[in-house]
Amino acid sequence: MAVSGPPPDLTGLVENVYNAASSSGALIQTPIVETIQLLHPPYKLRFCPSLARKPVAQPSTATTTATPKVKSNPFLPPQRELHVASWPGYNIVLNKFPIIAEHFLLCTSTFEPQDEPLRPCDLEALDGVLHAWKNGRLFAFFNSGPHSGASQPHRHVQFLPLAEGARLWADECPTQANTGEEAWVSPEVPFVSYGVRLDGGTGLVKAYEALLQKVPEGGSYNLGVTKEWIVLLPRLEGGDGGVNGAVLGGEVVVRDQAVKGEGRMVVEKMLGGIGERNREYWGEGKGKL
Repeated sequence: MAVSGPPPDLTGLVENVYNAASSSGALIQTPIVETIQLLHPPYKLRFCPSLARKPVAQPSTATTTATPKVKSNPFLPPQRELHVASWPGYNIVLNKFPIIAEHFLLCTSTFEPQDEPLRPCDLEALDGVLHAWKNGRLFAFFNSGPHSGASQPHRHVQFLPLAEGARLWADECPTQANTGEEAWVSPEVPFVSYGVRLDGGTGLVKAYEALLQKVPEGGSYNLGVTKEWIVLLPRLEGGDGGVNGAVLGGEVVVRDQAVKGEGRMVVEKMLGGIGERNREYWGEGKGKL
């Protein structure tokens, strides 16, 4: 019988392929530079020089799904040493530049633009991966648009396994935030993002489509998803040194090592510039933003 979703042994497959790829030198690791404490959530600051060598995703101009003219597509076909699993429409591969152990990707098996909205089938596949993971929680993130920190034009969602007991700032998203109109804005991060609970009965597709209304037409955004919640960050600035959707999971990945040692104020300023300024965080007023 054909497999129509993630394999039930996904966790073990990712672990085995990651260990083999690490041993063979197929992966380029991204070390932690330092941990920055903001008002509440600690952020891990990582220097990733490989980002400066990776191509930056360009907006799609074609109305078809024809593969754009790029020098290479690392997802077609997937590198053999990084390939984990496949089912119709999708491949799971390791990230060649992991920011943590077992950092992996869900990629479409044919070219789909990264800067176009996720389809219901993409969200179903994403949700399937989250629920197939058997070793704690997963954090998924998606970068869309030229100002999102995306580095590949081929559609892919990234997954980071969370350490046992790890808490993310979006875990504070209240149960009453169950629609786009009632989306939650955290006061504890420098940028404005919108969160909706998923474990209260709101479906992922419905929540995503509602939150997508927060993004201007043609705009860039980052998306973060766990089994419990979904958060969307509309991006207003450029890539800011490589900051991407991992920021919604407490990871700040930068291209420039000069940020190292600059401390909280520099990281705050950088994060405050990637989207709409969170006035409550900065003490510029409270209440509805």
